[in-house]
Amino acid sequence: MRGFALGLVAACLAGAAGAASDVRDVDAVPAIRERGREAYAAFLAAPAPRAFAVGERGPASWRSGEATKSLAISGALYGCNKLARDVCRI
Repeated sequence: MRGFALGLVAACLAGAAGAASDVRDVDAVPAIRERGREAYAAFLAAPAPRAFAVGERGPASWRSGEATKSLAISGALYGCNKLARDVCRI
């Protein structure tokens, strides 16, 4: 499942046309709860660069509008790790 989440977010970050149908499916994101699904829907509507991080027990966080993809990724990971108090992944 982790590999799927990584691929899902990587495709979203890259704007891959072939994976667009999977990336836009909020229900396809593993391990997130209802609030996480709402956050993912908002993430999809946000401007790039953007990143979405998910914790193993369901917490999630996202960041967009940063100057670089790296800043978006680090911001999403920081927010998720703070909520989860555990390891989060992009």
